[in-house]
Amino acid sequence: MANRLLRLTVHDPVVIKALDALRKTRKQSAFVVEALKHFLGTTQGQEQFASYLATDTPRISDSPRPEAIEPVVKDEPSPPQETPKTNLDDIFKF
Repeated sequence: MANRLLRLTVHDPVVIKALDALRKTRKQSAFVVEALKHFLGTTQGQEQFASYLATDTPRISDSPRPEAIEPVVKDEPSPPQETPKTNLDDIFKF
């Protein structure tokens, strides 16, 4: 059996009420799995599932390739970096 952890954002008050009632009996996951099985068994569920798969996955071959970016080279050397002062510097100051 495969375990999946889902995080859901639910806006429908009817669904929220049902999930809250199921939380008391610890049966939320069983209900969600059965609801998904039922929905995917319908024509509407299959069509919606197929549309999500078609639109959510980016196509690598169709995406334009980025142009090469030339690095910017500075002629001036950067100023020396000072180390930040810490509390230990105050403690061990002689």
